[in-house]
Amino acid sequence: MPPFVTPSVSIGENGIDLLRNRFAYRHLDFSEIEHFRIEDGHLLKNRWIIFVAGIGLFAGAFMLFVPIFKIGMSILSESSHSFSFRGLGSILVFPLLLILFGGYCIFQSQLKSKILTLQTNSDQYRIRVREIDEAGYLRDLEAFLESKHTRKADYFRG
Repeated sequence: MPPFVTPSVSIGENGIDLLRNRFAYRHLDFSEIEHFRIEDGHLLKNRWIIFVAGIGLFAGAFMLFVPIFKIGMSILSESSHSFSFRGLGSILVFPLLLILFGGYCIFQSQLKSKILTLQTNSDQYRIRVREIDEAGYLRDLEAFLESKHTRKADYFRG
C-alpha cells in the first residue's frame, strides 16, 4: 500500500487520522464512515471571504491611486527634478502592493483540487488530497477506501 499521508490527513490500516501540525486531533474508524467521494473542489473553505477581500483591496488601491496620480502629475508638471520622480515612485508603491496582494487573494480563492468528502453519522469532513493526486496515488486511495468501507461507497468523478 502506498503512503496516504498529507499535512492534513493520514490514511492507514487502522482508520483515518485528521492531522493538525502533524498531530492527530480526530480519528475516524472505517466503520464510522457512511459515504465517501472524491471530487473536484476549492482549496479554501471560506473562499468567498478571501475573494471579496481581494476585490476590496483592488478597490482601495484604485481609490488611493487616482488622487496620488493626480497630485503626482501636478508636481511633475511644476518641477523636473529627479527628486519628484523618486517621491512619486515611493508614494505609488503602496497602492501597487495592495493591487498585488488583492490579486493574490483572488487567485488563491479560485484554486481547485481533489477533495475527499467523508460523511459520518453526525459530521461531514472535507479533506484536501491534492498531494496524493499529484503523486499519482488517487486511484489507489479510492481502491483502498472501497476495500475498507463496509457500506456502499459513493465515488463521483468531478
